[in-house]
Amino acid sequence: MNVDAQKIINSLGMQLANKSVENATLVAQIETLQEQLKEAQSDKEK
Repeated sequence: MNVDAQKIINSLGMQLANKSVENATLVAQIETLQEQLKEAQSDKEK
């Protein structure tokens, strides 16, 4: 029983770590897109 619980905890920990990496990647992508949008808008105004 304890082994099963530990496996579940370890699995959830790995899933959480993976989600954290995914979230960080998405945040970086959003920031890049926001910068590109600002550049495109300023180019359009010229």
